[in-house]
Amino acid sequence: MRTLAALVCLFLLLGSASGQNAGRGIEVSDIDRGADPCTDFYAFANGSWRARNPIPASMPRWSRRWAAGESTKERLRELLEETSAAGGAPKGSVEQVIGDFYGACMDEKEIDRLGVEPLAPLRSEIARLRNAADVQQMIARFHRLAIRVPFSVTGESDAHDPNQVIAKINASGLGMPDRDYYVK
Repeated sequence: MRTLAALVCLFLLLGSASGQNAGRGIEVSDIDRGADPCTDFYAFANGSWRARNPIPASMPRWSRRWAAGESTKERLRELLEETSAAGGAPKGSVEQVIGDFYGACMDEKEIDRLGVEPLAPLRSEIARLRNAADVQQMIARFHRLAIRVPFSVTGESDAHDPNQVIAKINASGLGMPDRDYYVK
């Protein structure tokens, strides 16, 4: 077993030292050479990285992948804030649409002030429903607005033939989660 672990380590070190794998593969600086790979290979392979990157208090776990995801989300937030704050983009441009949408979604004071008022037109339409045909038309209208009630229709690979994309229909919007879903 020790021979196998030594061979794996040698292979990993030689592969990363060759220069051909620059930017991908094994990150040699992550290895904790003080850990015995035969006793705890995880500590050997990741110990140095974990020592330099403790799990943030806000996270249940941490890894290079999670760190990259968090930095990507942070950079995206920065870009959205810059685009929203810049203003002056030509009407209908991607920058104008994204900036306005993000700015409107992040304006919590205005959202709180408006409450359910922006839903008044839809609520009025719902109040005017009188028969099954009206309900069908309203369901179609909701779907055009990306409000998937009372069902959603999506496309996905067929489990029996992955070369085929099939329609998948799911129940959706039939109820609301409990209060904790929103406040925790």
